[in-house]
Amino acid sequence: MVSLTPVADTYILSGSPATNYGSVPTLYVGNNSGSIGRALFRFDLSSIPSGATVLSANFDAYLTTASTSPTTLDVELKRVDTSWVESTVTWNTVLAYTGASNFTLVGISPAYYSWDVT
Repeated sequence: MVSLTPVADTYILSGSPATNYGSVPTLYVGNNSGSIGRALFRFDLSSIPSGATVLSANFDAYLTTASTSPTTLDVELKRVDTSWVESTVTWNTVLAYTGASNFTLVGISPAYYSWDVT
């Protein structure tokens, strides 16, 4: 089994489209008063041998705080196909995504939530 931690993480926010959040310790996801937040994570996959067969893979994230309304939110996970830099990426950065319909229902209680990314 291989356990990976992100080598880069940030979020982008539609309400502040030119602002970079690469240095903040907490990432924002969701819709708050019409401003959409998307978290970005990059992983170094070089520890997985070339030609290896991946039998299962999960992405796990810990929710620290949440709004009380709504009480649940479908959070979708997609692969970012565009290069991005943690210290410069913003909402205005054009990013391409692959994948859809990979949702996990996230509540308002602090907990780990998991997405199957096999």
